[in-house]
Amino acid sequence: MNHRDTEPAPAGPGAATTGPGPVTTGPGLATTGPGPAVTGPGLVVGVGAGCGVTAGAVLELITGTLAAAGLAAAEVVALATVEAKAAEPGLLAAAGRLGVPLLPLPAGRLAGIPVPHPSPAALTAVGTPSVAEAAALAAGTGAELLVPKRKAGRVTCAVARLKPVAEPPGRRPAGPPPGLPARPPGKPVAQRSPGGAGRP
Repeated sequence: MNHRDTEPAPAGPGAATTGPGPVTTGPGLATTGPGPAVTGPGLVVGVGAGCGVTAGAVLELITGTLAAAGLAAAEVVALATVEAKAAEPGLLAAAGRLGVPLLPLPAGRLAGIPVPHPSPAALTAVGTPSVAEAAALAAGTGAELLVPKRKAGRVTCAVARLKPVAEPPGRRPAGPPPGLPARPPGKPVAQRSPGGAGRP
């Protein structure tokens, strides 16, 4: 079977909408549910690719899509794709050049995510009606699709923004207990002598 991502893409770059393979290592990796995910604020680019695509073709589409949407490549924290495509040398090399992880996500997980541009051809090829859009949304908690699927040749991509991770309930910021003033910087803590008198 030719695992080529043949999802039709909407015309025109930059339009916004709301709505088992290797993984490169990088900061912010976590596991939430089935498959790896990223945490923290930033952008995730979901990518789909035909067999044998080059890193240059992948990077050209990603950087062009980000630029057209007014987004910075420095904000990208991960690339994500379906497991069947996670061993593609072009995708791995593109992630490496961007300095971010490539997350392999199960097709079954991607298939359950509603997307604006599902494709029966992709469902037949890799077991999910969406690769780029679904992978971008599945890569982290609370992801919002900023740029829907874009296609150039045999590469597709979509961009989602991750929400910042919320502080755990009950966690208090570092500092003095409520009601006590903070100690001025540089002032030593008074120590108590055996007689009870404080000395600096």
